[in-house]
Amino acid sequence: MRSYITLKRPKSLGIGLHLHWSALLGAGVLFGALMRQPVHAALAVSSYFALIVLHELGHALMARRLGYDTTGIYIGLFHGMCEYDSAHYLREEATIAWGGVLLQLAIALPLIVLAQTTPLGANPYFSIVAAILGPFSLLIAAFNLLPVPGLDGELAWRLVPMLWRDARDRHFAGRPAKVALRRVK
Repeated sequence: MRSYITLKRPKSLGIGLHLHWSALLGAGVLFGALMRQPVHAALAVSSYFALIVLHELGHALMARRLGYDTTGIYIGLFHGMCEYDSAHYLREEATIAWGGVLLQLAIALPLIVLAQTTPLGANPYFSIVAAILGPFSLLIAAFNLLPVPGLDGELAWRLVPMLWRDARDRHFAGRPAKVALRRVK
């Protein structure tokens, strides 16, 4: 992909990280808009892109857990993409779709609690990171779960009926045998 710049150093779990030119341009514009406070600007820009990377890393970790090779994470200005071997089953593809949101939740919820219940919330540097990786991340996760083509929700919600059927089947699997045993006694 020619419009992506491959970063040599930041390999997370051996997965290459690739930035689209729009992400670099957006980072520059956002940093420029917040330039009066350069530390705040750097934290805001870093946290925003960390949110996208963490989401895609969640997909990568879930894909690896299911035995698929993950080859790259591609980061754009408003989205990311995790490249992994094609899933063999719809259930696995739907599970991988949940991976990004689950990692976002695993990061966002503790940060929200820390910001609300500890003195860290008063620290201006921590509050910037916590705001982006906390409530803003939850908003992005909820948006991403919309059952719309191109978003994770298109696939992720297909897992719910599958799990419901599995639970129902497990629940009713032993019933005929129990009824038959009662008749014998």
